[in-house]
Amino acid sequence: MQKFIVLSVLSFLYASFAGAELNFPTTTDEIVQALPKPAQTWLPACPPALPDCEIKGLESKGIAEIAEDAPKVGAIIHFASGSAQISQDSHALLGEYVKALNTDLQDAVLLISGHTDNEGNEEYNQRLSLERAKAVRQFLVQQGVTGNRLRCVGFGKIQPLRGTLTDQTKEEQQANRRVEFVRTD
Repeated sequence: MQKFIVLSVLSFLYASFAGAELNFPTTTDEIVQALPKPAQTWLPACPPALPDCEIKGLESKGIAEIAEDAPKVGAIIHFASGSAQISQDSHALLGEYVKALNTDLQDAVLLISGHTDNEGNEEYNQRLSLERAKAVRQFLVQQGVTGNRLRCVGFGKIQPLRGTLTDQTKEEQQANRRVEFVRTD
């Protein structure tokens, strides 16, 4: 039940961004410009002793009001089919995020959200999207980004950028397989 509540709140949060076009920066400077400090903190960093803390209690933080102003970007990160293994061709882009997070964004707290296309059942896509978000987090941490600043969530196929939940072309599916970064500090 608690997992459902958290996912419901997060779905509501992401729905508030529906009117905005998602930006996909590819350089350190573009990432820094796209992720300025938000007006309010709505999801703080995990305590250093618990770098993998769970997302809980969001429903009491006034998410709807804060989310409208939270900076958000997307990244097309390629993974091996049906897995959370990051493809080598995505390392350069993630390297740009590492540079940004270790320099101008060194105090930023990010929510990393994984998204899938509409292939497969909901449970499978939910699990895969979370595993992929965690893989991105792990990559960033291995490159020197402080782990307690990075939180993960998986949305599966419920937040498509293109197409619908049930009808997506191959191009739309490709756009929907993504990772998003939301600055929450």
